[in-house]
Amino acid sequence: MLKVVVKVELTSHIVEIIDVDCVPIDKDLDFILRAVSYVLKIPIADIKSKSREGELPDARKLYCLFAREYTKKTLREIGELVNIDHATVTYASKQARILMNNEINFKNKYDSIKIELYLR
Repeated sequence: MLKVVVKVELTSHIVEIIDVDCVPIDKDLDFILRAVSYVLKIPIADIKSKSREGELPDARKLYCLFAREYTKKTLREIGELVNIDHATVTYASKQARILMNNEINFKNKYDSIKIELYLR
């Protein structure tokens, strides 16, 4: 249990150091999807599937949020990569923002992906 607390504190500290403006705005959608897949250890094919099992919905929400924040792609283009429509991209992004404020585990996933995007 102590390792989890230390990891959370360390991740939060690193993310505080990395300013949002430091991550380039022109990230590629495939790049973001690969980063989400790598950090969450979920195959890209599973993220693109229609399944709602386990961590897959969270992975899609995080992909949508990062794609909207770090690209200038349309909602349709963002959704096409993971087989969802534009309305689902909007809804997933909003849900991701809500979850970040209410669930520490989701926030930690977001922070880890943000660090991965910054470092690559």
